[in-house]
Amino acid sequence: MRQLSTQDADFDSQLTELLAFETVNDADLLKTVDDIIAQVRHDGDRVVLALTQQFDQHPATTMQELELSKEALAEAFANLDDTVKLALTTAATRVQTFHERKYKRLGSMKMSLVIAWVKKSPHLIALVFMCLVVWPLIHLLY
Repeated sequence: MRQLSTQDADFDSQLTELLAFETVNDADLLKTVDDIIAQVRHDGDRVVLALTQQFDQHPATTMQELELSKEALAEAFANLDDTVKLALTTAATRVQTFHERKYKRLGSMKMSLVIAWVKKSPHLIALVFMCLVVWPLIHLLY
């Protein structure tokens, strides 16, 4: 797995090269993603299940069927390549640190306001995923 460091002199060019693939700027793909997000926001779990059946060929009819046990997550993590484990652990630690600092800056603001802030910031969906899925997995194992 290729790793980049912001400390490298050519970091910007490496990152540009890494991100220079067609789908990043594919207008049709971006529209499809926007449409899927809008559908999920409007119809919730029903759409998530339909899309899961369509794209993943998973026969789930309830959200509970998509849930993974702690044991299954631990086993999946244990079977990953060490480089991938390190990458996930590093990413999860960075995301957790970011949110801890953000939360400290927010002071006594209630968590409901933080959740509302995240919901209004679509670019943070990936960070939320890391916090809710990847970090608990890593925390479980360490």
